[in-house]
Amino acid sequence: MGETRIEWCGTPLPDGTVHPGFTLNPWLGCTEVSEGCDSCYAKNTVEHRRHWTKWGKGEPRKRTAYWRTDPFKWDAEAKRLGARLKVFCASLADWADEEVDEKWRVELWADVILKCRNLDWLMVTKRVQKAKRFMRWLRGAFPLEWPGRYDATDDTPLPHVWMIATAENQPRFEQRVGSLLEIPAVVHGISYEPALGPLDLGGYVHDTSSFQDVDLDLIDWVIVGGESHQLAPARRFDLAWARSVIRQCRRSGTACFVKQLGSNVIDSGDLGEPQHYTGKAHDMSEWPEDLRVREWPQPRAVPR
Repeated sequence: MGETRIEWCGTPLPDGTVHPGFTLNPWLGCTEVSEGCDSCYAKNTVEHRRHWTKWGKGEPRKRTAYWRTDPFKWDAEAKRLGARLKVFCASLADWADEEVDEKWRVELWADVILKCRNLDWLMVTKRVQKAKRFMRWLRGAFPLEWPGRYDATDDTPLPHVWMIATAENQPRFEQRVGSLLEIPAVVHGISYEPALGPLDLGGYVHDTSSFQDVDLDLIDWVIVGGESHQLAPARRFDLAWARSVIRQCRRSGTACFVKQLGSNVIDSGDLGEPQHYTGKAHDMSEWPEDLRVREWPQPRAVPR
């Protein structure tokens, strides 16, 4: 917990440097919910490498130290720098995990996130239905923390919270994007990592009765990443998938951030030949030039 090496957490500063940003893990542990979890780096770190706690359904989540205090230090640093520094919550858990004590989640938001407003909180989850329900409850429980009208029916978003759903393939995108876009947020993002198949961002929102088209303008940011080796050999990442997402983002004006290509890369445009990179292929200097895309979105402006 602290400064991170996750590239999309960075914040460009006026002097031309990039502040790396932070990760906050208010607790450790999670349960696998879809294909993207099959070789989870967080599980590998928490259970296998560090032996901090067990992973999976029914296993107790472990609360961490300093989660109440460190964000206030980061908030003060952001204020001093005059920059909106980013916090990824949570890199070794899921903040919307249904198996977490609800009191912990309320304390995370009430005691930390709602108070540290010089930071931009990147709230990443696979559990968007739970996130949607919780955010609606939170607005009703703490109405004075929101800008605009102070009532639970107002859709004005918090000015410092970004909502991001993981969607590793087309079915998961269709399953999650509808609920994501129903959560008021200054940034709606898709974390296409680990990318496990092609992704059509102009595709569909999953509705209980039918599928309907999505306006891509409502998706502000797409993070792209191939899988790196963790608990098992990395699954293949085709550079054609990244190129397709970049083109879709270009057409819609959506920010795109290619984080890494992963440990098992092919290029189907080159007869499916394996591509050779160092480690998890996060060094852009090794990539084809057209994939060297790292953009951040411009959050919607609301009163702070």
